[in-house]
Parts: sequence; structure tokens; C-alpha cells
Amino acid sequence: MKRLVIAIPLVLLAALSFALNKAETPAEAEGPIRLLFLGHDSEHHDSNKYFPMLSKALGRDGIYFDYYTDVEEALEDFSHLSKYDGVLLYANHGAISEKQYGNLKRYITEGGGFIPVHCASACFNNEPDFVRLVGGKFAHHKGKEFTTTVVAPKHPAMKNVREFKAWDETYVHSGHGSDRTILMVRKPEGDDNVKKPEPWTWTRNEGKGRVFYTASGHDQRVWSRDEFHQLLKSGILWAIGEDRKKSYKGFISSRKALTYETRANIPNYEKRPKPLQYQHPLSPEESLKYTQVPVGWRLQLFASEPQIVNPIGLAWDESGRLWAAETVDYPNEIKAERKGDDKIKILEDKDGDGRCDKVTVFADGLNIPTSLTFGNGG
Repeated sequence: MKRLVIAIPLVLLAALSFALNKAETPAEAEGPIRLLFLGHDSEHHDSNKYFPMLSKALGRDGIYFDYYTDVEEALEDFSHLSKYDGVLLYANHGAISEKQYGNLKRYITEGGGFIPVHCASACFNNEPDFVRLVGGKFAHHKGKEFTTTVVAPKHPAMKNVREFKAWDETYVHSGHGSDRTILMVRKPEGDDNVKKPEPWTWTRNEGKGRVFYTASGHDQRVWSRDEFHQLLKSGILWAIGEDRKKSYKGFISSRKALTYETRANIPNYEKRPKPLQYQHPLSPEESLKYTQVPVGWRLQLFASEPQIVNPIGLAWDESGRLWAAETVDYPNEIKAERKGDDKIKILEDKDGDGRCDKVTVFADGLNIPTSLTFGNGG
């Protein structure tokens, strides 16, 4: 099953890219980094809980994920898979079909990035070659609080990575590949299940593609940490290749930086201890650069302020007009002696260029209209 969390701050028209268009490949991609996250609906290593932690942390940096928990849905269609810059695997999937593995291997060989995390090294036991692809296989573990050690600090995948102490499963691996570059190890401490440093984080090349693996990541004690987010970010930036990393950095530098100021009048519903920051507004065009949609979709600006203000309900009619319920009253209460200040507007594109050029007020004097629908034939 696929799960998507998408925030759209503008009135935007999402248009599906037609299948006739050439599939976007990792080497040709520009803009934000797009990753397929293959997780698992499982009691142990519950990616449903941990994926949002990573998505929120890296999303700020223009690294976006589409989330799947079904192997077939994620890997069955190579043309869809090839639209991503990388595949991150964190799951306990026991089997993979010959076609699905062929697609994954072809994807990596042709230049895609592969980021198996923690329990990913125990996946797909029916496919012996998967151990070679990852560079090793989970064998057994205990669990305790420990710190892993960086042994290749100058490797690009270790840029900005800091060692950190956290409770995790003490993975021991088998099937160690001879073509790996070891970046981090777990050193034996006290009554340990290893007698010598255990390879913990490594890289390897697969054709034109790159593989980055780390054994870190059992539960929220790791997934919630900034240091772990940075470890995965650095690994991702290495795995997607130098050309893609260069185009990504160009995109990031082209975005207008977000700026904030502290304001005492911001409602603190979550009771956060620090004063809340007010984000200064961006232009609609700049906001587009901070908006995520699923791979295969594009965003086109249709209308923005002052044409439309605080929309709370949107509906398209059979003529292609956008009906919008606006609420500037929300979240304030309406008083009996005061008229509401909300409206329903009709927004139209009269010249066919995809942008709104006519606005008609259909109703006004309303108070917090929450939705609208058409009746009597529209």
C-alpha cells in the first residue's frame, strides 16, 4: 500500500504526466531529490512510525520520498521505478519475485542509488544475489546502548556525519562482500556478541549505480535523532551520484531561503517550550520550490493572492471553473452583531493559458463556509 503526505500551500493544479512522455531517469533529473521508500507494515521495524520522522527532517532540505509498503507496487514497473533518484529499503520483506529483483538490479546497475537500512540486510531471502548486492546479510543480534565509530572520515558519504550514542540492535553480519568500503564499525564492548570490530556502515558500486548501507535504525531511539538523519542524508547524496548531487545543489541554491521571526501572538496549541517562529511569506513561484507532489505529477500555479485568500474548500465544475470557499473569519467566532466576512468565489481561465484571469464573487457575508458541492445539474 502506498501512503503519501503532501502539503500544498497554494491553489495549485496537479496534472498527471502522460505515459507518452519519456520516463525520467536518475541521470536526467533535476530539482529536489526524489526517493522511493519501501517500508513494511510490520510489528518490528515499523516503518509507518519512523518514515514520517525522516521525511520531515529531510523534506526541509528538498529530499522527498514516495512511501510504499508493498513490494509489487514499488518494484513491479521498471518505468515507474526509473523516475526516482534512489530507493531506500527499510523492511522485513521475506521474498521478492524474479521480475521485481530484476527491475531493482537493473535500476541500480543503470545508475540509480540504493540505500538499504538496518533490517534491509535480512530481506528477500529467496534471492541469493541480494546479499552480494547489499554487501552483507544480517546474521544475529542482541541489543544495547553503544556508539559506532567512523573509520573513513574523508569519504564523501561521511560528510557532516557525527558519531552518536543510542540504543540499537547489535547487528552481526554474514556474507561480507570483498568489494565494500567500510565507513563505520561497531567495536566490541564488555559482554558483546562480537570479538572484533563489526562492519556497520559501508558503500559499494554496482555497475553505474551506488549502494549505501547502514545497520543503524532499530526504532525511534535512532530514527528520531538528528545525527541519524544526517547519516542517511550524506549516504543518499553519495548514492545518487555526482551529477545528480550537483543538479540538486543547484536547485537548493536557487530557492529563496526561508526566514523567520519570533512572535508572541502565534497560538501554541502543542505547548512547545520555545517561542514559536513566524515564517515570512514567499511568492507563489518561490513556494512551488518547497512543495512536494508524487513522482509523475507536476504543479502549475492557477491562482494566488489577491485573487483568492485563505481557501478552505475547492471544487471544479463541468466547465472547468474553480469554485472556492474563502474564510478570513476562521478561527475567530462570529458575533451576532457582526456580519461574516467570508466568500464563495468563481475563478476562471478565460484565455486558456492555465492561469486564472477572471474572479467572480458568488456569495459573501458568510461565516466559515467549510465546503461546497454542486446540485441540480451543476
